[in-house]
Amino acid sequence: MEYNSMIIMALINCSECSKEVSDKASICPNCGNPINDIIGVNKEKGSSWGCMKTFFFLLVLFGIGVPVVNWLTSDGKVESSTVNHSELLAFIYAEDCVKSRLKSPSTAKFPNARERKSSTTYKGNGSYEINSWVDSQNGFGATIRSNFTCVVKFDGTKVRCESVLVY
Repeated sequence: MEYNSMIIMALINCSECSKEVSDKASICPNCGNPINDIIGVNKEKGSSWGCMKTFFFLLVLFGIGVPVVNWLTSDGKVESSTVNHSELLAFIYAEDCVKSRLKSPSTAKFPNARERKSSTTYKGNGSYEINSWVDSQNGFGATIRSNFTCVVKFDGTKVRCESVLVY
């Protein structure tokens, strides 16, 4: 005997009596509730294509929309290739300069953003002076607090530390 096709049946729970019923049945043999309603609800719940379609739509929308909006709002002006500078950016550059002078730079802990901003002073002409502190381990593994002064200079596309003093 040869089987050309296999019939697969699944058991589902009836929404009325909660008894197991074949998904091929048209009504529940226990209570008479229509099974097609249950299968339709289960198929809608189990379908992930709606979520996938929404995800891909949003991906395409942001992938194309954001560059188009940026292009439309640029007024056709070509932005200069200068580095935008701020107190926080100057502090981040100062951190790198200070870390290069520490015994254990991976253990360095600097102040929070509010304190960083308050310890940074704009001196004009793209120069910032940072007077702050860093906690780091010394050569013996003890964590100590050191003060530092650093001058960071933004010059076109270049940024440099003009002076660093850790004390």
